[in-house]
Amino acid sequence: MPNSELFFTADERALMMPHEIEEIDERHLSCSKALVTQCRTKTYNFQKLLVDKEKTIKTCFDLCTRPIEKFDNTLHYESKIRENINKANAYKAFNSESELGLLKRKRI
Repeated sequence: MPNSELFFTADERALMMPHEIEEIDERHLSCSKALVTQCRTKTYNFQKLLVDKEKTIKTCFDLCTRPIEKFDNTLHYESKIRENINKANAYKAFNSESELGLLKRKRI
């Protein structure tokens, strides 16, 4: 499944230009699976998430969907992704039985 499908409905994707979808998918390949999972959870159960979870999810969503021009440069963009991957991995290791983990298991 293209990563842009994690953030946009079929109707929203239909309104996007093909190059916009490709750009989001390509940039999203740089994100770790943990961040993608947390972004997906935003769609499923955003209301139950705590503030720290919300920040991580929002940051990932913003990084993966905003136009690249909004970043100072590519290096800044890549360092922000690495920083968020590290946060997500630390969070995942610390909280393996969290709501996120439970939701993930229920969907499998």
